[in-house]
Amino acid sequence: MSEFWVSEFEIGYYDKILEKGLIKKRGLQANWHKITCKKLQAFTDEDINHLDYACGPGTFIGKFVKRNSIGVDISDLQIKYATSKYSNFGNFKTIEEFNFEDYQNYFEIITVAGLLEFLDLEEGKSLILKLKTLVKPNGKIVITTPNYGGAFSLMQKIVYMFSNVNYESALKTKYHSKNLKSLDLGNEFKEVKIKKVITFGWLFSIISLDLGERINNLFEKIVNNKFGFIFLIELKK
Repeated sequence: MSEFWVSEFEIGYYDKILEKGLIKKRGLQANWHKITCKKLQAFTDEDINHLDYACGPGTFIGKFVKRNSIGVDISDLQIKYATSKYSNFGNFKTIEEFNFEDYQNYFEIITVAGLLEFLDLEEGKSLILKLKTLVKPNGKIVITTPNYGGAFSLMQKIVYMFSNVNYESALKTKYHSKNLKSLDLGNEFKEVKIKKVITFGWLFSIISLDLGERINNLFEKIVNNKFGFIFLIELKK
């Protein structure tokens, strides 16, 4: 995984995609990241200690949380980008610089967006349990990962048509309801909530970000958690 993210991934890629979409007011990739970030933002509204693990270029902290958080990533180049652009909102560190022992039972919220699919099942669960040690009692870890149990593979092919990056070679686990249950998180946390978010309504983002978001929100209400391209996983310690 490290080779892909360090050597093959454009520095600031997600940040640039979102900014370009906000300027043009349309774009599939831009709204995918905007909607995902807004889902996570709902858990960070209060004045709390927040860690964004696998923060990439710092977009979530810098554009959505907009207050002092800690961002950690495997890529020192992404961390340099985040620090140069969003240091007013976050303290950004590489994994090597982040000392887990210094933050035991420290955070109310840890967000992890789009990382689990690049780890195998054992690595994924191990990371979740390691992050659990950093969360205060009753604190939460909130994770997003693609739902490959539905039409995500088709949707991903559509996205690849508009993207300069193809993740297929770096993927290790394509989550669906069965292998997600195999993580057995119910025995590790007080409360586990799993929602399916982002529907076909998001495709209208090719016309307008606002239209895509509004239709997506409507579709989410209609399907009522029976369908979604992404799993939103809420784990309460």
